[in-house]
Amino acid sequence: MNCFVILGMHRSCTSMVSRALHENKEVFMGENMLGKTTCQPRGHYEDLLFLSINEDILKACGGSWKNPPSEDQINSVKDEFSEIVKKAIAQAESNARNKGAKSWGFKDPRTCITYPVYEPHLKNPSLIFTSRNSDDIARSLKKRNGMSEKDAKSLCDEYNKRILSIFKKTFKCQT
Repeated sequence: MNCFVILGMHRSCTSMVSRALHENKEVFMGENMLGKTTCQPRGHYEDLLFLSINEDILKACGGSWKNPPSEDQINSVKDEFSEIVKKAIAQAESNARNKGAKSWGFKDPRTCITYPVYEPHLKNPSLIFTSRNSDDIARSLKKRNGMSEKDAKSLCDEYNKRILSIFKKTFKCQT
């Protein structure tokens, strides 16, 4: 069964892509999703199980979505979260089959940071990268989270650096 992983910084249209896949009905994006909020009136289209796992991974490393731990710190907890991730993937695949979907997927911007924990357990993932101008992201994070535009741009750069690292490793790219 195919798996789609949407990778992108917060406020970079990941919800729009996830919603498009979800509404396709051939891609199961989850049952228990983060709902509508004032900043995302159509919903986030994030499976709460994967969101929770990502938050736990970041917390175990002493970080958060806006204070990402290093890749080495993430790699240091891979074994600790291996069974949890395997079970979540198996559950998502089973739910997708029960819904008659041909594929499944998940999105949570934190996955840009936590992907190394998932990578060994995903079978032939299709990675989808979303991007948005960092100035627009910075303004959006300032409005939503009260973050300075400078800090938001720096965070956006870090997420994009991690995404580039994922693509380099996955596709054996050279730059």
